[in-house]
Amino acid sequence: MKLPLNCQLLIALFALLSWSVSSTGTLVVTQTPHVSVMVGDPVNITCCWTEMFEKVKVNWLKNQTKMKNEHINLPTIASKGSLQKDASTCSTLTFTNISREDSDIYFCKVRVEIPFLIVAKGNGTVITVLDRANITDENTHDNVKDNTADSSQSDKVLTYMLRCLPIIALLVTFFYLNYSGNKAQQHTSGVSSTGTLVVIQTPHVSVTEGDPVNIDCWWTETFERVRVNWLKNKIEIKNEHINLPTIISKGSLQKETRNCSTLTISSITREDSDTYICKVSVEVPFFIEAKGNGTVITVLDRQSTETLVVTQTPHVSVVEGEPVNIDCCWTGTLQRVRVHWLKNQTEIKNDHINLPTITSKGSLQKETHNCSTLTISNITREDSDTYICKVSVEVPFFIEAKGNGTVITVLDRESTGKNTKDNTADSTLVVTQTPHVSVVEGDPVNIDCCWTGTLQRVRVHWLKNQTEIKNDHINLPTITSKGSLQKETHNCSTLTISNITREDSDTYICKVSVEVQFFIEAKGNGTVITVLDRQSTDENTHDNAKDNTADSVSLTDSFVVTQTPHVSVTVGDPVNIDCWWTEKFERVVVHWLKNQREIKNEHINLATITLKGSLQKEARKCSTLTIPSITREDSDIYICKVSVEIPFFIEAKGNGTVITVLDRESKDENTHDNTSDSVYSTDTLVVTQTPHVSVMEGDPVNIDCCWTGTLQRMRVHWLKNQTEIKNEHIILATIISKGSLQKEARKCSTLTISNISREDSDIYICKVSVEIPFLIEAKGNGTVITVLDRESTGKNTNDNTADSSYQKNMLILVLRCLPILSLVLTLLYFNYILTKTKQLLLEEDRKTNQKGKR
Repeated sequence: MKLPLNCQLLIALFALLSWSVSSTGTLVVTQTPHVSVMVGDPVNITCCWTEMFEKVKVNWLKNQTKMKNEHINLPTIASKGSLQKDASTCSTLTFTNISREDSDIYFCKVRVEIPFLIVAKGNGTVITVLDRANITDENTHDNVKDNTADSSQSDKVLTYMLRCLPIIALLVTFFYLNYSGNKAQQHTSGVSSTGTLVVIQTPHVSVTEGDPVNIDCWWTETFERVRVNWLKNKIEIKNEHINLPTIISKGSLQKETRNCSTLTISSITREDSDTYICKVSVEVPFFIEAKGNGTVITVLDRQSTETLVVTQTPHVSVVEGEPVNIDCCWTGTLQRVRVHWLKNQTEIKNDHINLPTITSKGSLQKETHNCSTLTISNITREDSDTYICKVSVEVPFFIEAKGNGTVITVLDRESTGKNTKDNTADSTLVVTQTPHVSVVEGDPVNIDCCWTGTLQRVRVHWLKNQTEIKNDHINLPTITSKGSLQKETHNCSTLTISNITREDSDTYICKVSVEVQFFIEAKGNGTVITVLDRQSTDENTHDNAKDNTADSVSLTDSFVVTQTPHVSVTVGDPVNIDCWWTEKFERVVVHWLKNQREIKNEHINLATITLKGSLQKEARKCSTLTIPSITREDSDIYICKVSVEIPFFIEAKGNGTVITVLDRESKDENTHDNTSDSVYSTDTLVVTQTPHVSVMEGDPVNIDCCWTGTLQRMRVHWLKNQTEIKNEHIILATIISKGSLQKEARKCSTLTISNISREDSDIYICKVSVEIPFLIEAKGNGTVITVLDRESTGKNTNDNTADSSYQKNMLILVLRCLPILSLVLTLLYFNYILTKTKQLLLEEDRKTNQKGKR
């Protein structure tokens, strides 16, 4: 009877498991297992739950009596009592000094309040408080349990290892057979090792720029099919298929023989200087690969590059503690250069320069492709010495040269006091620039910057919109030029723009910094360059009136100004009329005209709007005229005139907006007469929103808001927790979008959250306000966005997987019990049959005996 009882217990456990899985729902609370502790020790018991919710209330119960509670808000946990915050999904109850009276069962009750209401309880944690005298027996009992658990765990591991032995033996046999087969194939093929395939290339060559070059690659043996790859800096540039006996050539590779390939460069350039490697891949009758040692092609300049001249900064004297920069420049623009800075014949810094990128090491700073700078930030008396610059050219050929050296003399600050008085006359620095210029697009421009005095070392900075674009380092008497700046004289610098474009229209400021004998700075007044369009350059000339007319027509055709349609408004109400135009210009002036008289104007500079009057800035292509409280005298036609000043001059006007101001009494009469126009009330303006959505943290979300009817002008407000987060202005089929709202259509608006977070869980309400032809408002029902945690989702998936695997194990156990149950039932059945047979035989014997007695 013991075996059927075990099977019945297994079946009952399986049913209980399926009931518990189906009843857990989405909130499962787990607690610390039962614990035993000695009197006076501290105890922590933990309560955790699945999912992360926005607002959770945790109650700790002892003997069904509330003793502690904790409010948890995402992401901040507000702790009360002695409860300590553990994590967003856990709570901890702490006993600092436990006593015998604390022995009891403690339940954790979790109540989720936001985003929905759900309550769940843990299974409870029993705390048993022991006297210190009983600890020896308790430890002995625990050791026995641990040893039993360890032995059972070891048995399980041994069982799994024994089960895996056949699979391991099968894998080892498979790999051994595969290895043996490969070795046998290699021995039968004979020449399949890379030792029998040798690739040879043309030796290194030097060639003059513009000449043709051929480099060859040949290999041992003749194979049925070969692929040849030519590599430059590990990048394939050409490939060739060679089949026996026909060669299929690709690219500029030329077929030579069946075991040779040639790479041809018809007109070599400086950029072709590199190492070229030939890679040969045999495909048939077997696969082997081999590479050549590579051929280095060095391209020489046709002009004699043997002359390398290195110049350095002249000798300098500097006060102790100040920074010092000394420059080293060389002739020519070379592909790869290494610069060594020597002090007393000892290398202190080096600079590796590759065309066009400089890889800087140490404190050396990259200046240009043919200059290097050594910087000493805080000079001391020990730094007084001769510094020599040694330039080593590595590519396209090898050549070295040294500068004459720069002697740095470090002076005491006390000794420089006398020289300061002598230099006060030179402290006045005046910088002058070229006056403002206008130039046609595509022409070259030179602007000059000159200063007073002849100074030992000067640095000139050219600034455009407060950003440095060029700099010029000038030493007396040698000028080291950088960028496109050209050296003029010792007290002048020139900025050259060879082919000017519309984007170059701006103010250019020259800043001069004197570095030796003293430090002073001064700026010029700036030179404004205005770039004119070639088509519009004849517009201001009076002699070419016909050409001017044709050009202006072509420009005004592409430049369109539109305004708000005509509006009717009641006396005292506010009015906004908009004016927007095509294209974006660098500087625009907007004039608002009433009855051909200017009432307001607005200056708009490329993303920055300078407001005048009551005009409000909308965008770089829009302007708004606001009348806060309209009167009957404001009834008129308002025209928007847009004048583009930079990058060229062009004007255009809108068609005008007629504002009709109505008396409030006449408005009531018109409302009564025009019932067809009054159908738009709050009852007929219906706003619908996207239904509630649940989304994973980090995913994008789009929620839509649509309304009935097509209205002249309206504003859409998106509210989160009664706070406006986005708004959108819609004018008769045109959406002027602000924020991240995207324009959909004239009757819909979309709010986009590109990367949603847990803080975005809330209700979002769309409020639609109609402004023209009348004022009405309506709200949607709101869309609730619930953001789920990726970790909690993963935990649920793992929990579900664990539950399903546990159910499968239980099912396997039940199925394994079925043969035993069948055997037991068969035995019981046979026992029943035998018992019945015996009863029948006894009954017959009894009847026979009774008949015999008679």
